[in-house]
Amino acid sequence: MSPDTAQPLDASPIPPVEMLFDGSSSIEQFIAFGEGFVRDILIPRAGLLPSDVFLDLGCGNGSVARALTPYLELPGRYEGLDIKGDSVEWLRERYVGRPALRFTHANDFNKL
Repeated sequence: MSPDTAQPLDASPIPPVEMLFDGSSSIEQFIAFGEGFVRDILIPRAGLLPSDVFLDLGCGNGSVARALTPYLELPGRYEGLDIKGDSVEWLRERYVGRPALRFTHANDFNKL
């Protein structure tokens, strides 16, 4: 990410408490989950580099996206996919202007 579009991590989007459906019961848990997963798993164990592409199936309310925001650098990017359209829309609105992050609604409606 270029310096003119970079945003400090503490200014990155945090959903309102009523949107915490990923197992977090507080903002602190939301932050700790995303940052811990990136710090303890994605970077050291999976070897994620700032220039890599990360596909987050079930991106939820963006805890991992938030933690990866200051880490990823173009051409690296984050692709988040989720079945909850309202969460995807919320994330799109909050991460507008960040070309390294994209969110897609996976409409899983099935009449069967």
